[in-house]
Amino acid sequence: MMPALYFAGRPETSVVSKSVTESVARSLTVFVATDGEFRAVADAADRWQPAGDSRKSGTGQVGQTPFSLFQTDMGPANAERCARWVFERNPSGDVLVIGISGALSPRVQFGETVLCSGIAGEAGDRIDCDPDFTTRLTERFAGRKTTFHTGLGVTTNRVICSTAEKGRLHDTYGALTVDMESHAILKVAREAGLRTAVLRVVSDDARHDLPEMNAAFDADFNVRYLKMIAALVASPFDSARFLKNLRPAGRALGQSFRVALGAEPVQ
Repeated sequence: MMPALYFAGRPETSVVSKSVTESVARSLTVFVATDGEFRAVADAADRWQPAGDSRKSGTGQVGQTPFSLFQTDMGPANAERCARWVFERNPSGDVLVIGISGALSPRVQFGETVLCSGIAGEAGDRIDCDPDFTTRLTERFAGRKTTFHTGLGVTTNRVICSTAEKGRLHDTYGALTVDMESHAILKVAREAGLRTAVLRVVSDDARHDLPEMNAAFDADFNVRYLKMIAALVASPFDSARFLKNLRPAGRALGQSFRVALGAEPVQ
């Protein structure tokens, strides 16, 4: 999850292509939330083919690993809806949830990668990622220049903007990172009996606030642009840092995706 104009998508366009799902070999299914994350992953592929009738899905390959990519749009409800749609049509293979997130721990810095051992929901229920799948990803990051961490993540139903709330979530769950989609996707994947892993690249650290932008989204997490502009203007320093970090975070996400799939990063 990355809450920004650059990264935000619209839920009403999130229905994915049936032809893509049915034509892809049973391999790796990758979920992202936003337009920017989708572009970062697609651009990192050695081979990429967008779906013919949907801008929200496609197929690609990194190194020797083929994958299918689906954009859920922001928020737990959109993530669950998309995951159920996908798994009903292709209920096999491994599942990788990947994207931008906020750091909750002060030891996790901007641009660093978090491989999640599991995801806690705010209701207190934790879903563990598959240990073998996660270990395989961790081994691929070992020895690389990319700084990575392993630990718990947490999913919320809102953007976490203040350092105080980041600290509260860290103290409550011991989590390293926060997003808005992973727990919902893992819940549906567990019901389908699929192996899962979660990879997040940090776009904002625990030491800095984000502009307070929750009011800039409607109930379906469509952007209300005038309210988003007002939120950014109200916190100019936080907004400047936030906007400056977007594209570097996207590049780091693409690099980490390549490493996760066993290929060399793009130099």
